[in-house]
Amino acid sequence: MLRRPQQNRPLSSSKSKYLGALKLFLLVSTIWAPVFGQPHCTVNEDRTWWTQTARFSVDFLNARLTLPTIVFQSTPPTVFLEVQDDAPELQQQLFIEFLGAKVPVENGAALPLEYRFGERLQFTLITGDGQPLCSWQPSFRSGWRQGSPPSKPETFSDVESWTFRNTGEPIALWVGGNVSRKFTIGGLPAMVLSYARWQVILRDPRPAAGLRIVASNGFAVQLRFIDVEVKLSKPSANGHATLVVRVPHLDLWGRRLCSIPFTSESTCPLLRLFNFSTDAMSIGCGKSVGASPSGEGNIEYKVIQVTRRKIRDGALVVSCPVRFRTPQPAKIDVELFESPPIKRAHFHIPFVYYLLI
Repeated sequence: MLRRPQQNRPLSSSKSKYLGALKLFLLVSTIWAPVFGQPHCTVNEDRTWWTQTARFSVDFLNARLTLPTIVFQSTPPTVFLEVQDDAPELQQQLFIEFLGAKVPVENGAALPLEYRFGERLQFTLITGDGQPLCSWQPSFRSGWRQGSPPSKPETFSDVESWTFRNTGEPIALWVGGNVSRKFTIGGLPAMVLSYARWQVILRDPRPAAGLRIVASNGFAVQLRFIDVEVKLSKPSANGHATLVVRVPHLDLWGRRLCSIPFTSESTCPLLRLFNFSTDAMSIGCGKSVGASPSGEGNIEYKVIQVTRRKIRDGALVVSCPVRFRTPQPAKIDVELFESPPIKRAHFHIPFVYYLLI
């Protein structure tokens, strides 16, 4: 029995629109496949007085690169990558390019730096075929310094314990040794982020406030770690705002703080504020130590004496007026310093001395 051939029925309007949209998507995907296939990359910077850290983020991969803020032409540091990766297949396709060299993005990968006259240091995250994703240029205080750096022994200086360390931040120590030297913090191995013959920068394996011991090669030093809270209020129409610095628990050596007459129980703790956003804002409190040249801009540097009136229920609270010039995000670092009472130190540096460092 012969069957009558079926005629093609016209498509409904909804099906026609669907197929049209599908063809358009396939056409656009074919044309822009290289663009869509390239991962999205961002880089953010964290700064302290002694360190600067770039945070590269690509999809599920996060890599950090920490450099000192003081470098010497004669002894440039070697820095080491920190990589937290939830996408191993992506990590194998990425590299850090600098000074013509290319290093795979791997945790602990070494990047030996060098000084080149007239050339500014830049780190670029690139793909395996050399496509740049995002870049970072560090800035050094006073640029690359000439001469020789201070000679440091393998032993830790007691002066290291005079500066409180903020939990979670890189830990810069003035100590010598070699690039293979190992360190522990609280008994746990600490990653070396940057090494030079006179300075090492470490990552705390388990950040926590309180007394912690840093040890290496049979030497040790006890450091004081604190939690620091920094908050900025919303600027008013004319740019006025308030900066609040709070340390929830502060254990000081001194019993008399910045008060005359000075006794064997006296200390004068100093809160140091560093403003890396001088184009965007200014700090309206504390003693100005001057705008420190950084090679690529200025750093506003203020010092505030910590008196008993600023400590409430064991917590240090300091409020400070600030003035915003532009709506850009502010970059502020806080550092707390306290030299020992006279009776506890082999020698005593006058309180004003540290203001000059």
